[in-house]
Amino acid sequence: MSRKTSIARQATTTFGTKAIGFLFSFISSIFLTRLLGVEGKGVQAFIIANVVLFSTFFGFNVLTTLTYFVAKEKFDAAAARGLALLMNGLGIIFFITFISLLFFLNSPILDFIIPEGYQSPFFVIYLMVFFLSGISTPFFYGNWTGQARFNIINGLVLLSSILNTLVFSGAWFLQKKNLVTLPLEQVLTISLVMTSLLFLLQTAIFLYSREKISFKIKKVIKPILLFSSIGWITGVMNFAVRRIDFWFVEYYRNIEQLGYYALAASLVDILITIVLPATYVLSPYLTNANTEQREVLLGRFSRITIAMMTVLTIIALPLINPMLPFLYGAEFTSAVLPLQILWIGGLLLLIRNIFLMFNVATNNLAPNFFAILSSLLVTLALDFVLVSKYGIIGASWASVVAYGVGSLIVMISVFSKFTRPISFFLFFKKDDFNYLVLKCKSITSK
Repeated sequence: MSRKTSIARQATTTFGTKAIGFLFSFISSIFLTRLLGVEGKGVQAFIIANVVLFSTFFGFNVLTTLTYFVAKEKFDAAAARGLALLMNGLGIIFFITFISLLFFLNSPILDFIIPEGYQSPFFVIYLMVFFLSGISTPFFYGNWTGQARFNIINGLVLLSSILNTLVFSGAWFLQKKNLVTLPLEQVLTISLVMTSLLFLLQTAIFLYSREKISFKIKKVIKPILLFSSIGWITGVMNFAVRRIDFWFVEYYRNIEQLGYYALAASLVDILITIVLPATYVLSPYLTNANTEQREVLLGRFSRITIAMMTVLTIIALPLINPMLPFLYGAEFTSAVLPLQILWIGGLLLLIRNIFLMFNVATNNLAPNFFAILSSLLVTLALDFVLVSKYGIIGASWASVVAYGVGSLIVMISVFSKFTRPISFFLFFKKDDFNYLVLKCKSITSK
């Protein structure tokens, strides 16, 4: 199988799987949100935002790092896995110790991690388990992505989305029929169990694969840490760009307003979570390709992806107004406009990530760093000005502008390396349509 055929099949399969996963994740979010209610949604979103923050901080860019070094020829992949495990292990120990001390000392700092009034042992355990899952998943996915074993990732995403849909829809049905009563802690317990099972499954698959792990890391520490450091800082800032508005909304408004905003953000996150991994398909192929091959691969992939997402956005925006209250309940009507605005931001974020992955694959991380830094500064400035005055609508527009600034900087950094015009990377061509038809026929005939 040629490299071009491989990437075409991997991308097509990944897009197909992500589309199905998106559908089930979307359905799952409906039932989970209805079970949580507005305030419960706000509480859950606030805690999960902190989980992502700390797992990003202590994870030290493991996903991108393993993707690059496992794919890189003539590099000690076993030592890369060993160093990544050590970094993850130290992060887990430090985080659990830190949170435990805050809880037992009744520190006011805990208010920034778990909402006041919800700082019970249950929510502390909830935070820790989700952190364990959040910091370990990038290790597994980075290893499999570097090996181009997207079938494992696609299967796990699909399984998780379907299982969550079945469980949460069943719980909602039982509560609707008054057969059970599920307060917030019980709903979150279900989520906790599902996350734990997925973590155990990922671990089992990794162990069954018998991947080589070496702790003789002396020779790989320097290249990995140099590569990881910029990406790590970039990852932390990227999270801040996407989630720092949660703290502004909670501070200037209240936990219910955060519930509305969190629903809008979570729906866009489903889109991003499902679609963004497809952009990682590029990475192992770009890493070992020459300049001409990289230009052709990136151009084809970006044109098709941008066209598909633009069409999806045009279809989705007018449907959000009637569909969101219908699906989630009239109590969430206030989330309609933020979702419409943030959806545009999601499109910009996807475009940014396509070209960002090119810089990752070519070990040119400085432009990514400056793009995220600029986005963070824009987010902070606009959140200070807009959230206090316009609430969740102001937060939504602040995010869109920040994503747009970051996308522009990354694209300029990539376009400057090629001779082809910008249109080669952005605008769908007739040849792309013929390419898609040909690949679809090739896949369906086998």
